Amino acid sequence: MKWIYWSLMAAVLLAGIGISVYFGVQPKAVPKISLSGFEAPEEMGQAILKRLRLEIQSAPVLFLGVSPEQKAHYQIWQELLKQANEPQWKYDIIVVEKNLPHADLFKEASVPVQSMDLKSEYEQLAEGLKKAQAEKKRIVVIAPSIYISGILKGNIADRLKSENNIKAVSFSTSTFPLTANQEKDMEIPCVLNDQDRSGAGLLGCFIIKSARLTYRKKKVINKYPGAVDQIGSQEYLVLFNPQKFSI
Repeated sequence: MKWIYWSLMAAVLLAGIGISVYFGVQPKAVPKISLSGFEAPEEMGQAILKRLRLEIQSAPVLFLGVSPEQKAHYQIWQELLKQANEPQWKYDIIVVEKNLPHADLFKEASVPVQSMDLKSEYEQLAEGLKKAQAEKKRIVVIAPSIYISGILKGNIADRLKSENNIKAVSFSTSTFPLTANQEKDMEIPCVLNDQDRSGAGLLGCFIIKSARLTYRKKKVINKYPGAVDQIGSQEYLVLFNPQKFSI
């Protein structure tokens, strides 16, 4: 039995070393909103717009990611788009992944909303974004974070940027662990290479890397914990838990 134990230990150590080496050659995450407590998801949306208003203003195409089952993540972007009503921020069209369970929240938006199956209608999406760019229109695309995170190769965002030269800013949203003990329950596990069957493991590793920097920080009781890091030149990671922190 000892050999099984040591084999498992070796696998864990090698995985940890692999992750450490990978992130050792990556740009460091830049905190944009440090770990804070929010009264509601909408307050997080307001904070993002206030803190990153210039970045959003300069983004004619904005990719907003959600964890599909987390209604709070939709509410963050619903509020941000509601508050972004001045000409320099306002978007002309919102495209929403039709299979999202809370997609209906955006039907009340003040601008046209188009529902699409982004995978099966990829070509239509790409042509629409290229046309919008040419016409100087501003478009928001709302989809699962694993679709629009710019760090995941071969997903929708990566293809739109590499194959169609779409210039976009991406915000991926995820829940996150508050302690090392909670890492095993992450929605997007941190796994790499052959272990990554979903293709989203790298995003999970970015989440865990950012989350670990918050473990020793003071949390605000009875408020929703959240933070925002910049993890690439046009890439932001929004961490937000839909449960209020309690001891």
